[in-house]
Amino acid sequence: MSGDVAVYLTQRQVEILTLLSEGVTFPKIAEKLGCSRGAVNSCVAHAYAKLGARSAAHAVRLGFEHGILTGSEAVYVELARVYRALAEANAQIVGKPTPMVRAHAFGAYLLGTGQAA
Repeated sequence: MSGDVAVYLTQRQVEILTLLSEGVTFPKIAEKLGCSRGAVNSCVAHAYAKLGARSAAHAVRLGFEHGILTGSEAVYVELARVYRALAEANAQIVGKPTPMVRAHAFGAYLLGTGQAA
């Protein structure tokens, strides 16, 4: 798959992937775009199928890999470092994986550090 993938995504799909990459939740995306949550879910499902993605994190990561989404790599590396540190600190405090730990591990994965939980 090459950067040509962007040609196959609709403008709305790219817009939603961009918002996902910024950490915006599905309900907030629907609110921001003035559509239903179901419309966002449907759009995302079609984008996943086109990209061959298994999750939001995977779709966003593929978006960056294929040039559909762009941004400063240094920012993503730093954010991944912070997510990883927060996940480790939370795991030490709680003593087991929690939704917060999984959220931070998700952030690290999303940012492509290979530190997925």
